[in-house]
Amino acid sequence: RCEVAIKKFGKLSEAEIVTPAHICSEMVNLIPDNEWQRIIDNGDKILDIASKVGEFAVAICSKLKSLGYQSDRFKTSILAIPTSTVAYEFTRRIYEELELDLSCLASNFTAYDLLDVKNDSGKIDYPRICSILKQNKPFNSITLADTVNEGEEKVNIEAVIGNPPYQISASGDANGSDPIYHLFMDMSQMIGNQNTLIHPGRFLFNAGKTPK
Repeated sequence: RCEVAIKKFGKLSEAEIVTPAHICSEMVNLIPDNEWQRIIDNGDKILDIASKVGEFAVAICSKLKSLGYQSDRFKTSILAIPTSTVAYEFTRRIYEELELDLSCLASNFTAYDLLDVKNDSGKIDYPRICSILKQNKPFNSITLADTVNEGEEKVNIEAVIGNPPYQISASGDANGSDPIYHLFMDMSQMIGNQNTLIHPGRFLFNAGKTPK
């Protein structure tokens, strides 16, 4: 039912493209089976950093069930940050259908909001973002204004997966818009030990505005 529902939506907006199911599965399979088992057995988390309609949650659940896990073993393991309030509603509905814990779904901020967490120099504060997201409390109660004290117990987000936004504006020339996908790449590498993301390859050819 989840897969049928997701197929009905190609995009939620110009900047929110739903990732096809077969690509989600391919990305999930880039993480070895023994690593998935370690994540679940250790009680670690995996984060979808830019959920549209919960398509990665569906792929992850399918993978874990193929490894012999029942939903009650991983219902609190899959965290998600929606890209908008609309994406939140779709993801929430999919989480309900998958019998995942709704407390694992961020409700006080979106993926775009992460880019507004800045340090005193006006640059994105990746360490603070990491500390905020790894707080040992329900994910849906976390806000980006939370104060995190040194030494507080944290959860381990072992892996980050997703199809984050590529640029600030979805209209016009893509190479002329300010890119943001590299910011999510940097962020994901700090949050998780393993990362599998979709992103443009323009920087490989020194094209567009992506920093070297």
